[in-house]
Amino acid sequence: MNKKFFDEFIKYANKIFPYIDMETKESLKKALKQFDTSKFSWFTIEKIEGITQGDILNMIPFTWQEDDGNNKIYPTKAMVLSNSCDIENDKYIIMAPLVYYGNTNEFNEEQVQTLLNNKYNGKMCFPDTKIKDYYVDFSRMQSFNREVIFKLMKLNKIRVEYSLSQIAWYFLITKLTIHFMRVEDHKLFEERLVGV
Repeated sequence: MNKKFFDEFIKYANKIFPYIDMETKESLKKALKQFDTSKFSWFTIEKIEGITQGDILNMIPFTWQEDDGNNKIYPTKAMVLSNSCDIENDKYIIMAPLVYYGNTNEFNEEQVQTLLNNKYNGKMCFPDTKIKDYYVDFSRMQSFNREVIFKLMKLNKIRVEYSLSQIAWYFLITKLTIHFMRVEDHKLFEERLVGV
């Protein structure tokens, strides 16, 4: 990743969060500038113990509903979305699948560039990595029983492949915030007042 990515990320955040005051926007710029962009990595070098938010697991069986209403099991890599504290205390862990787009016609050439530039709100990519042909799909997240996941990890049937670096974790939190908490369409938002 390079300086251009950070500049684009700052522009993107400013566009998505137009109501953030200038002081907050400037603090975002300062926070991002503390990272040496020439040494950027999506993932940590050191192994983090256990499961943490943003970890990518090697294989989780997601259940997807087909257009005909039938369910299909889709085993794939998964990103842990639950907060690290919740992973220790909740019965379920929320995860999103990593979808392989390399051999599909799901995206045209222009859309692939948009995807790789991380400009889709509900998707996250890791360009220039070993998993560059996958994207995290936040619209297909599911919860999985924590005890089952931990047991499968002890049996080495599931493992953490990657843990996010600090800047990549910030990027994940920003993507989740934008995807789930952006301002709704103004007309729809005004209709919420009816009946109050």
